[in-house]
Amino acid sequence: MGLPRRLRPLSKTRYCGTGAAVIQTDDQMLLAQQCVGNLRRILLEARKVHSQQDYTRMAEPILLEIQQREQEILEYLSRDLEQAIAS
Repeated sequence: MGLPRRLRPLSKTRYCGTGAAVIQTDDQMLLAQQCVGNLRRILLEARKVHSQQDYTRMAEPILLEIQQREQEILEYLSRDLEQAIAS
């Protein structure tokens, strides 16, 4: 299904963690995964208590943050693959 087109650009907004754009260690990757889980839980709870209009306004930057974190995780996990292919 995927995110709506208007949510696809990545945001520089940070809601947790250090704000570092590049994951360099396994611990940082695990922290990023935990952050994504926390943000998803926040959105699930927010859907229960906010009107659709308020939820949409509130959720958009959080969804962008989730997208950014997931991209960083994928880049970290695939880094060795990219280096092996380039060799």
